Amino acid sequence: MSRKFKTSIGGLLIVVLVLAAAHPHAETIEDKAAVCGSCHGEDGIPPDKTLPVIWGQHQGYLYLQLRDFKR
Repeated sequence: MSRKFKTSIGGLLIVVLVLAAAHPHAETIEDKAAVCGSCHGEDGIPPDKTLPVIWGQHQGYLYLQLRDFKR
C-alpha cells in the first residue's frame, strides 16, 4: 500500500473516532443527520471526493451500509 493511501485511511479513522466521541447520543433525526453532514456535506454531496455521496441513495442501501459499518 502506498504511503498516501495509509495516511488517508489513518486520517479517516481519526475523523470517525472524533465524530463518534463528539456526538455519542444523537437523539433526533436532525442530530443524527448533522453528524453525517459534517463529512458527507449538508446536501449529501461531500466536498472531499474520497467520501461517498449519500444524496439520492435508497433507504435500504443506506441502512445496509450503516449496519455493516457498525459491525
